[in-house]
Amino acid sequence: MKSKVISITFLLLLLASVGLLIYGNDGTNNENRTAATMPPINAQTVFSGEFASGTEGYINDRIGFRNDMIDISKQISSLKGIPSPDGKIVRANMDIGTGAKQGSDILVVNNKIMEMFSKKANYADEYAAAINSYAKKLDENIKLYAMLVPTQLEFEDPIYSNLEDSQKDAIDEIYSKLDKRVETVNVYDTLKSHMGEYIYFRTDHHWTMLGAY
Repeated sequence: MKSKVISITFLLLLLASVGLLIYGNDGTNNENRTAATMPPINAQTVFSGEFASGTEGYINDRIGFRNDMIDISKQISSLKGIPSPDGKIVRANMDIGTGAKQGSDILVVNNKIMEMFSKKANYADEYAAAINSYAKKLDENIKLYAMLVPTQLEFEDPIYSNLEDSQKDAIDEIYSKLDKRVETVNVYDTLKSHMGEYIYFRTDHHWTMLGAY
């Protein structure tokens, strides 16, 4: 009798799990990220464990009522006094000092206001072309340096940094377009290694005195 109860209970749980998967869809829209995709199945992914972990992530992102359950969890955490990790995106049209308005997105979260980076291919080309023009015109005895500094959001948790384009990729792309004479300065890795310190102002994209140091 006991074994029958266990078998029936297991079957009901299995059916419920299947039902949740059938009902489920892309439930990550509240998490500022793209839902996991089903990994390819081949010898490499199977033996490395990538297929198993990837399949688990794929299923987890498509469980029925996922967003509802996450909301309930947040409400329970809030009752316990645990702050919510949710942020707010604000669209702003800022005067850049020339009388012209420039659209910009900023993220307000964790007592910080952070500018969101949006990659524009023509900007990268124009910047590289400007630097390269100096490399061609200036005397060879003059040393040329290029240093692109990432803003604070780049080093935040992925749930927030994934909201913007990768600054690391943009910096690497621009550096690859520069004349060999231009010496590029990598401050990205240095800043990343010190993110536990106060190296960025909370309401500004500029680094602090410590960050500059």
